[in-house]
Amino acid sequence: MAQRPFYVSFGWTLRDYAKRVWDNSGEDNVLFLAGGIAFNIILAALPFVLLLATVVTWIVPHIYGGTINSSQQVAQFIDRLLPVPNGAPLRLAWPALRGHPGDPLRAGRHRE
Repeated sequence: MAQRPFYVSFGWTLRDYAKRVWDNSGEDNVLFLAGGIAFNIILAALPFVLLLATVVTWIVPHIYGGTINSSQQVAQFIDRLLPVPNGAPLRLAWPALRGHPGDPLRAGRHRE
């Protein structure tokens, strides 16, 4: 009986191994579990980014000795990232969102 070359038998061994792994992963719901892990990572990323932005806002003035207004820098950064109504920058839209009477976005509205 003729023997197969090494690379042919090695290829068939890898193919069989990959097929068994794929079949067993389907039985164990690996893709469903991976989706759950990815969702939890994304869900945890949002509070972490907000916490990181808050810490940077507090630490930057101490590093530069109070020569930089970190709140203003963060507001400008958010202005570049987030869309706001009517294309107004966040510093103009924020008072309207908070409900202050003398803000530029409520100029034509009457109080009742």
